[in-house]
Amino acid sequence: MIGEAYFDLRSRLGKDLFQLAQVVRENGGTADDVQILENLVAGLNDPFVFVVVGEVNVGKSTFLNALFGAEFSRTGVVPTTDKIYFFKHGPVVQSTPIAPTVEEVRVPCDFLKNFHVVDTPGTNSVESEHQQITERFVPAADLVVFVFSALNPWGASAWQFLEKVHRQWMRHVIFVLQQSDRFANRLQREAGDRAEAQAERAIRLAFGRRPTQQEIANASRLIQDAGLFQLCRILFNTNEFVYVD
Repeated sequence: MIGEAYFDLRSRLGKDLFQLAQVVRENGGTADDVQILENLVAGLNDPFVFVVVGEVNVGKSTFLNALFGAEFSRTGVVPTTDKIYFFKHGPVVQSTPIAPTVEEVRVPCDFLKNFHVVDTPGTNSVESEHQQITERFVPAADLVVFVFSALNPWGASAWQFLEKVHRQWMRHVIFVLQQSDRFANRLQREAGDRAEAQAERAIRLAFGRRPTQQEIANASRLIQDAGLFQLCRILFNTNEFVYVD
């Protein structure tokens, strides 16, 4: 389950800091020293903050809806995230504007009891203000989730923004490749229903080379056993697709 290692570490750190505060108090430590330790303990209970970034229409909202297990984030073929959406846990769905460019959204999702998620406008938005409000949230993030389209992961604005995240703010970053479903639809249109033809076309498009007969055979069996969509997901997570020599 997501977060198990994090929760375990948080629990152990909380116990150690609490015991340290007791030792400081019992050995004549100052009130300021004790307060600092108690604040650290209290801060451990603050929700972990994810900030989700990426270019317009790469699938950020779709990724969040999959994470939440419900359609809480708007999706569309035109830019729909025109402001910051700060997702927190709540008993019912409730949206509250807290600034002209920031909206707090409470949703009944158990995941959000321990994690807060910030959905941002695209890094290549035509509105410069969108970029500015995204940049205000990233430095406060515990983790930056960078979403890329598997069909075109080379958007210049995304990689420029990533450089700033890494060098200027030094945030932890993970990458999410989206839209393997669209890749599967393309393969069905171009290669038809035969698993072998789909496998050959998939590998050729993903890797930019002719596949071996063994690769086609292995991919074909996977299509027959698990479906074309699963093959597309696996191809997008292979080293040959992700890394460029």
